Amino acid sequence: MVKRSVILAAAVLMLAGAPLAQQEDDGIFVDEVKKEFLEKVARYVEAKDWKGVFDCYAVALTKYRSKLVRPDPAASSWCSVVEHLNLEFGKLPADAFEYYRIENDGRARAVYEQAVKNDDRRALEGIVDGFFFSSVTDEVLDTLGNRYFEEGRPQVAVHFWRKLLEQYPDSDIPRPVTAARIATAARAWGNERVLDDLKRIVAKRGIEGELRAGGRRMPLSEFLRDITIPQAVAAKEFAELPTIPEGAGRFERKGVGVRNEVKRWSFDLSEAVQAPGRGRPRINPNLPQATLRPEFPYLPSYVRLGNREMILVTHGQRVYAVDPTRAALEEDKKEACFYWRYPSKSEAPIKRGGLDSNLAGYFSTTMPYFGVTVEGDIGFATLYSEKKIPEGGPNNQDVFQGSCRLRAFKLLDGEEVWDTDREELHALYRKLEFYDRNWSFSGPPLVKGDRLYAGICTSPIGESESRVVCIDRRTGEPLWVTFLGSVPNRGNPFFSGGGRFVTYLTMLTEEGGVLYAHTNIGIVAALHSVTGHVLWLSKYPRLAGRGEQIARGEVMPEIRPANPVLLHRGRVYVLPQDQMEWQVFDMTTGERLQVPVPRRVEAEIQWRNIQQMLGIVDDWMILGGAESHVVNLVDRLNEKGEVRTPVYRAHSMVSSNVSKCGRGIIVDEMVYLPTCGDAVGALHIYQGIGSWRIVDQTKWQEPNEYGNLLVAGDYLVVTTQAKVLIYTDEATIDREFAHRLAQSPPNPAAFLEHGDIMGLNERLSKAAESYLAFVRAAEGDPQWEHKVREVKIKLHGIFMRRGDEAAASTDPHVQQRAIEDFTMAQQFAHDENTLADATRRLAESYERLASAQKGTAEGKTFARKAVEEYQKIIEKSRDSYHKPDSGDLIQKMWAYAGERIRELKKDFGDDVYEPVEEAAREALAQVKEGSAEALRKVTELYPDTKAARQAWDRLVEQLEKEGDFKKLLSALREM
Repeated sequence: MVKRSVILAAAVLMLAGAPLAQQEDDGIFVDEVKKEFLEKVARYVEAKDWKGVFDCYAVALTKYRSKLVRPDPAASSWCSVVEHLNLEFGKLPADAFEYYRIENDGRARAVYEQAVKNDDRRALEGIVDGFFFSSVTDEVLDTLGNRYFEEGRPQVAVHFWRKLLEQYPDSDIPRPVTAARIATAARAWGNERVLDDLKRIVAKRGIEGELRAGGRRMPLSEFLRDITIPQAVAAKEFAELPTIPEGAGRFERKGVGVRNEVKRWSFDLSEAVQAPGRGRPRINPNLPQATLRPEFPYLPSYVRLGNREMILVTHGQRVYAVDPTRAALEEDKKEACFYWRYPSKSEAPIKRGGLDSNLAGYFSTTMPYFGVTVEGDIGFATLYSEKKIPEGGPNNQDVFQGSCRLRAFKLLDGEEVWDTDREELHALYRKLEFYDRNWSFSGPPLVKGDRLYAGICTSPIGESESRVVCIDRRTGEPLWVTFLGSVPNRGNPFFSGGGRFVTYLTMLTEEGGVLYAHTNIGIVAALHSVTGHVLWLSKYPRLAGRGEQIARGEVMPEIRPANPVLLHRGRVYVLPQDQMEWQVFDMTTGERLQVPVPRRVEAEIQWRNIQQMLGIVDDWMILGGAESHVVNLVDRLNEKGEVRTPVYRAHSMVSSNVSKCGRGIIVDEMVYLPTCGDAVGALHIYQGIGSWRIVDQTKWQEPNEYGNLLVAGDYLVVTTQAKVLIYTDEATIDREFAHRLAQSPPNPAAFLEHGDIMGLNERLSKAAESYLAFVRAAEGDPQWEHKVREVKIKLHGIFMRRGDEAAASTDPHVQQRAIEDFTMAQQFAHDENTLADATRRLAESYERLASAQKGTAEGKTFARKAVEEYQKIIEKSRDSYHKPDSGDLIQKMWAYAGERIRELKKDFGDDVYEPVEEAAREALAQVKEGSAEALRKVTELYPDTKAARQAWDRLVEQLEKEGDFKKLLSALREM
């Protein structure tokens, strides 16, 4: 036994001498424990001073809980001191644990009995953390594993059973039984790597024994041999930043998905957003200017509470709770679409520290993510803090300000649950070791059970640091903080980076009771979600921030925005801000894996062009950027078992430039990408498994309407840099209004609202249909008189536009539809000019049809109708003007109509003018003898008719008889 203790002490001493001497000169700092501490532990072990050993263990649990140890000096991988000591102390002799249990078993058993009585799972997990070597901990580990497995959470079950198998020294539970349970959970999880690790551990430790399985007894080796992970099982993971919750029923929609056909409504975020300064001249304009991509830092979320749908958005200065199902097309009515705001509309937005530094114009920083995480009926929003504000002043070089505040609120009314800016709670945050730094939450928190987890970043102007904080969901109190690492800012945007510092955000996801954190500063880590202990921490080589390379144009200071951490079949995938290529790690060990660069048939993909790691659907990863791809992550086999699609084979997605457009989203198997390849851009929707083909592409209605996407039931939410836009499709609007439009008696307000929505979204046919129904329902009612007049004006405009679109077609059938539209526009003309314009377009449409069918009876009919319409202009639009398409001359509309009539007579014969001749004869016949004005009117209204010439002759004769030579001279000049 003495020999064993000496061997252990020697191993710990060897470990103690390794950390600092073996670190790479990569500029990445991780907080390794001092070798003196490990040497002290080794001395106590060698002396069999168990009090000293476990006193050191207590220090590790409290003072050194974030400290790291590098088990293998040749590898860039660390774990926490506590996890390391748990593993090493498991090799201590029995008298060590006898001492430990005399000291701790009483307290551990009291906590255990109380936890079982109260069904307090957190207290049980606390025993694992605080009393790991007590005689009850093995039972606790097995109980937790069984409970999580029964709840369908094999990932968490594996975590506790592995601690029981690998770290607990002398369990009464047979190790073969625990190993079999891990294998069963790995199969249920579909994680082949966990099964492979288990087999390796069993072989290394020589674990063997009989089990009862399937009604018979068998050795563990046989049991493990029969356990396999079916390759056909698809690991489905949906793409989104891990902090954004999924609404109930979110994946129910089928077909071609929610489209941006109809803009339901929008609201402006710029009311409170402070724009950055305009900037000042660069110190050295000869150095390369970095091309800065736009930021989209606002992440919307969606929830359904009973029959109520709610979208939540924050930009750090207000939280907005919005009803997506309501329309607010008029500014004075938009308030009805908000459930509530925080602060309320009558209150000023949350103050943000002023950037009063003299350097604020020279450079800026990228922003963290702002958003609301929804869990049940509670929301958690990241906001600017009015308690924690960076120091200002003209000489302050640090212009960064992020989110230092979390507020929990009830979703129904926005009522506060807790707020870290409240003094009694904020006082606890002041005690955190990072509080005095210029820090920020990297994004909205991750909610798991009764805990919140949030990444912490610091200002990039200086040393960029990364942490994870755990917060009590019920009270907002911080439970633990784990420091992951830091890097100095070796780039200098002041001289060579385009004036922008990159804020490196700590991104989180969780699986199996383990938090996976990507710092974006060269570190990826796995943490125990209960204790915060680092299970493993690995490095990767960085590129960003090397000032001399930036100056030469070799490395951009801003490669891409922060991306989520994706987990798939035992691997961790990250797409860093500080490295061009993705980085892949083993979920269990943290080993950095060398995997092939995804390759299309013709070439490897170019990481410089990739900005987004959007998500994973059934073994396919979606990557977005200047070129977007789907990448196969597992060999796809045909029916014969042959490799049909090799692992890491990439396929390009057509029309998929999303490099400057915000984040897309995956819903079920539909992929939504906000592309911006031209001035306006479009929403592109792709079908998932089997084809990845594009099924729809609809342009945004205006420029710069692309941004971060969220599918909220039947609505598409887009958060741009300054707006929130809510889109849907015609089918959704039709369902929403079906009942209201079918009411009896008719509901004028419903027709009016529906017409307004469709009209503003260029759905002219449906707008016209609803507006016509409104006029029929409301005309004659005094309360609607003003609106009826407005709607008639809108109808005139709609029919004119529809007519112009149809008239531009070369299809004669479509051109005939133009005649119907211009005829309707005539009916809703509201003055002489609009009447003249509608009539002119109607006449021109008839003339085009006549020319297209010249020489036929139908062509002559169209010519006659054209003449009739031009004649109406002459009769009814004497004061209207016309500007031809070519030339700058403006002429009277009636003169233009006369010219067209003469051309039609010339091309189609005088008989097309016969109806006008008949009307002129009747008008002349009704002129009384001696009525000079009536004769003149006949000559004006029917200028090219025989009756008009007769009227001129009679007019001249009458003026001669009357001796009115002045009028006679005028008449002769007109002739």
